[in-house]
Amino acid sequence: MSPEFRRDDTASRYLATEDGQQLGLIDFTLSDDRDKIVILHTETVPAARGRGIADQLTRFAVDDIREQGFKIVPVCPFTEAWFDSHPDETDILGVV
Repeated sequence: MSPEFRRDDTASRYLATEDGQQLGLIDFTLSDDRDKIVILHTETVPAARGRGIADQLTRFAVDDIREQGFKIVPVCPFTEAWFDSHPDETDILGVV
């Protein structure tokens, strides 16, 4: 089965789930000027590591944030590294 990805605005998280089990998450917050999404933390549960869940979830989050019209400020080291390996996506980066 493939993971499912969604945004949970109530918890300010992006979630990866499979068969009702959480595989990973990305915590975010809205910037003070309310025009950027700050990515704070990315996590994959130990049992799901090595499957590329964090990479897939980050791709989902970037696409969703782009669609919403926000810029991204990556504070999370994983997200910073993701952008380093996806230079074609850096147009969405903003600064706080």
